[in-house]
Amino acid sequence: MSLEWLYGFDELNAYRLDTKKGKERLEAQIKNLPGLLALAGIEFSKRPRILCLMAGSCIEGIAFAKVYDADVTCIDLQERLLAKGLREAQKRKLKLRVVHGNVREPSKLVTGKFDLVTVLGQPLPHMGIFDFDQTISGVKKLLGKNGSFRLTNRISSSESSHSIEML
Repeated sequence: MSLEWLYGFDELNAYRLDTKKGKERLEAQIKNLPGLLALAGIEFSKRPRILCLMAGSCIEGIAFAKVYDADVTCIDLQERLLAKGLREAQKRKLKLRVVHGNVREPSKLVTGKFDLVTVLGQPLPHMGIFDFDQTISGVKKLLGKNGSFRLTNRISSSESSHSIEML
């Protein structure tokens, strides 16, 4: 079953690069990333390797590539969204790779060590707790010596919006 129907909901427009809200979110990410990562105590050397899981249209990946001149890899199940992110990265002359696949076993999709592995946005409704546990086990295999794993899950309702972060 495709997830395309899910991304048709207005609440998720900010996660699609081909919408006004998505473009605004990208620019906000570019502007705010340095402060957010400094607050989390995350520092990079030159050309960090960053892996974005459940990346959708690669908004965070593009922001990381632009702000940190990073070598970014984005993984998602939706090839169409990944293609949109890749086109935007190429237009901006940024180094970004996309991998179509399931994040349950990320170490089977990519090789090497990463300075940062991220899951940002609204990923948790997309997977069960056992799949999530399997994903985290795979992330551990991919983190470099001083690497970080950053998970942010945004929970929205008509009355409020909350963010859960795990570093």
